[in-house]
Amino acid sequence: MELPHAAHSADAFPRKQVLAIDPALGTVFACNECEHIHLCVGDVHVRTDLAGFQSLVVLLNRAAANFEVWADGQRSAA
Repeated sequence: MELPHAAHSADAFPRKQVLAIDPALGTVFACNECEHIHLCVGDVHVRTDLAGFQSLVVLLNRAAANFEVWADGQRSAA
């Protein structure tokens, strides 16, 4: 299966399925050996199962939305 926005090749990552790469930020990949999702951002490496990864996505989306509300309030107060 080819994933959109995932620059990868089977030869470069034989035990990994790269899900997303941002050279300035990090990489998300599924590991065929441990069957976990890995999120690597700078020096931080998070290893979780699929349910944990999906919960992390929900958490980050909620944080991004709340940040927008907070930022709008800061701009209004200025």
